[in-house]
Amino acid sequence: MVILCIVSGGWFLFKNKSQSASSANETTTESTDAKISSNTTNGSTTAQNSNSNDTSNNASDKLSSDIGPKETAAAIAYYADKSGLDGWKDYLKGNNGITIILSSAHASMVSDIGQGMLYGVLNEQLNVNGVTKNIYTLDEDDTVNIYHLSDENSPDNPATPIKSVSKDEIIQYINDHGYASDVKKLGSRVTLDQESY
Repeated sequence: MVILCIVSGGWFLFKNKSQSASSANETTTESTDAKISSNTTNGSTTAQNSNSNDTSNNASDKLSSDIGPKETAAAIAYYADKSGLDGWKDYLKGNNGITIILSSAHASMVSDIGQGMLYGVLNEQLNVNGVTKNIYTLDEDDTVNIYHLSDENSPDNPATPIKSVSKDEIIQYINDHGYASDVKKLGSRVTLDQESY
């Protein structure tokens, strides 16, 4: 009987120590997991912060959709030149700025007159006589219709757009190809001229 009590007491004592050790291990594991989780959270927060800093730094190198008329003209001309549209490729090469000639008098020269205003892009280095064949019109929904006029174009034979593209697509193209700073510089050297041509 005494032996049975000693054996049972020993077994009971051993079982309690095992459970205590097991509980202590679980607590330690939970504490370690919490530390790992905490470190991971802090790491991802840091990564997110550094990403948002990168984005804000790059924002100055991008064009926004609400650019003014001079930067819009520069963006359209740059897009037409760099995307190699017929009559526009290398048109801006070696220029010190461009003149945008606004005219409603010759709107019948093109098939899509937009809002009735033609925007002639004049690179004075190339067009010494002050006449340009590179034209665009703007629709109400900001679709840009880009033209290169030929000698055959007339009110009876209006030019059709080489390309019709949204202003947002042009801005996206400029930003994607890293041309935004060049467009901004060109935009600062745009002259708007209301004379007819």
